[in-house]
Amino acid sequence: MKKVVIVNGSPRKNGNTAALCDAFQDGVQSVAESAEVFRFDLNDYYWCDKNRVSLKIIK
Repeated sequence: MKKVVIVNGSPRKNGNTAALCDAFQDGVQSVAESAEVFRFDLNDYYWCDKNRVSLKIIK
């Protein structure tokens, strides 16, 4: 069972990186059980600063 996560950190939803990730996902799905593109521009995220305080990033 192979699972693949593709990380796209580009802020452009329809840019070259998104096209590359989508094409890679299509190719990987033929050999892996699942392949998912994780786009940082579409969700809210949490991160910790140097004092280990959780902060929420809201767009």
